[in-house]
Amino acid sequence: MIESKIYAVLKELQGGRVFPLIAPQGTARPYLVYMLPSDITEKMLQGFGAQQVTVQVDAYADTLISASQAGDEIVEALLPLEPGDIERTPGYEEDTGLYRQTIETQIWL
Repeated sequence: MIESKIYAVLKELQGGRVFPLIAPQGTARPYLVYMLPSDITEKMLQGFGAQQVTVQVDAYADTLISASQAGDEIVEALLPLEPGDIERTPGYEEDTGLYRQTIETQIWL
């Protein structure tokens, strides 16, 4: 299962504060949230074949620099899964006052 592979490579980051979909309220920062926004399975003549999964990991932190550094760590951690192109997007969450670094890539299974 891809979720367990993603968690396995991320679990040591940010002091183990790595969560699927949403972090519990009051989680110490920085922390990571990961999700799989899309999952495409190729149809072939003899059934279904390779699976392409989009992986998104968001790092939340109190400063832009801390969020960016967490993004660097995420990219490094994902490399063993042989990701495709990696897109990095910085952001700021006005509701929470937290900076965000979004890492998005595709992984073939």
